[in-house]
Amino acid sequence: MTEETKSKIQQVVNTFAKLTKLQGENLCQKLITHLCSMNNNDVVDYLIVSLSDLIDKGKIQTKDVLNHLNLITTLSKDYPTPEALIARLNWLKAMNMTHTKMPLTENHKLVTEVFDKFNQIIRTDFDAYYTGGLMGYLATNHPLERYHSDLDLFVNETQLDALYQKIKQSDDFKFVSNLDKKLTIPDMNLRLIIKTHR
Repeated sequence: MTEETKSKIQQVVNTFAKLTKLQGENLCQKLITHLCSMNNNDVVDYLIVSLSDLIDKGKIQTKDVLNHLNLITTLSKDYPTPEALIARLNWLKAMNMTHTKMPLTENHKLVTEVFDKFNQIIRTDFDAYYTGGLMGYLATNHPLERYHSDLDLFVNETQLDALYQKIKQSDDFKFVSNLDKKLTIPDMNLRLIIKTHR
């Protein structure tokens, strides 16, 4: 992130902190530091969702937000107008992506890394295939547009024990339950759903 963008983020936070009569310079600085560690589009998502929440809670007037949206439009070339920001907010709400555990860009990086790591484990040793929405994105090299919390893998049921044994040897993956065959990646908030086929 450039110093110019960091300065813009500081201006946005300070402007809206003043409008909401937020007390606490330390709180503002923590928010600025957090936002400066994010991808620009994730910063925009965070800001517009937070401002929408503040409007809903009556902490700030809609007109005050609209009068200062130009500060946010300078943060990302993907949202150059107030209308683009409003459309993005509406899309985030429609996709139920307003209060997430991690930024969208971070999720995309994580799910791609997990996919690659798991493929290194299974290689071509198993009669298995992935299903689910993520596969279309990866197969066409299309940028991911939504959150992905799992990978769906179908594996031949006769090979399930062999897969279990291979995963037991991995530091990156572990079976949480043999009963529902869910595989989780520790500390990554992502799971692999393994289903069997004949």
